[in-house]
Amino acid sequence: MPGYLILLGLAAGSVALWLNILPVQIFDWIFAIVMVATCWGILPRAGVPRVVAPPLAFAIVGAVVLAQWFEPEIRIAPYMAIFIVNIAMGSIFARGLLPGREPILMQVIELMNLDKGQGAGFTPVFRRFVRGQCALWAVLGFASGFLGGAAMLLPATRGVLDPAISALLLGQLAWFVLSHHYASWRYGRSERWLMTMKVMSRPATWSALKI
Repeated sequence: MPGYLILLGLAAGSVALWLNILPVQIFDWIFAIVMVATCWGILPRAGVPRVVAPPLAFAIVGAVVLAQWFEPEIRIAPYMAIFIVNIAMGSIFARGLLPGREPILMQVIELMNLDKGQGAGFTPVFRRFVRGQCALWAVLGFASGFLGGAAMLLPATRGVLDPAISALLLGQLAWFVLSHHYASWRYGRSERWLMTMKVMSRPATWSALKI
C-alpha cells in the first residue's frame, strides 16, 4: 500500500507541476524524499548490507540535494530514479555472474517453475543463453544509470542524453517481452513475460533470491 500511495503522490505532483501549480524546486525536493525511501529499500537487493543501506541512502540523495543548492540547474526528478534503479539492476545482474554465484535469471526461472510444481529443466545451451541475458541486462542497467546520473548533474548534456535514455529504457521494455518470445521459440520454454512480472512483484521472491 505505501508504494501505491507514493506512486499516486508522484503522479499528482507531476500533474501539478505540468499545470504550473507546483514549483519545479518543490517537486524536486519531494522526489528526493521518495528517492531516500526507494534507495533504502533497493540497496540491500543490490548486495549492500542492510545496516549500511539507510545511511548510504541518505548520503546519496543528500549529496545531490546539497549539490543542487549550489547549482540550481541540477534536476533530481526523474533522473535520480533512473540512476538508482538502473545501477541497482545492473549490480544485481552482474553479481549473479561472479564465480560461485547463480545468475539471477536462473533463480527467477526456478521459482517460477516451483510455482507450477515442476523443475526448471535447464539445458547447457539454455544456461548459456540465460547467462548472456544477465550480462546484457547488466550492461543496459549500468548504461542507463550512468546516463541518468550525467543528465541529472550536467544540464548541458540533456539535449543529447534525454533521447538516449528514452531509447535505452524503451529498448529494455521491448527486449524484456521479445526475449521471452525468443526463449519460447528457440528453447521451448514455457515462461511468459507476464508470469515473470507477477513473480518479481512478490516480496517473497526477493527474500528467496540469493543476491
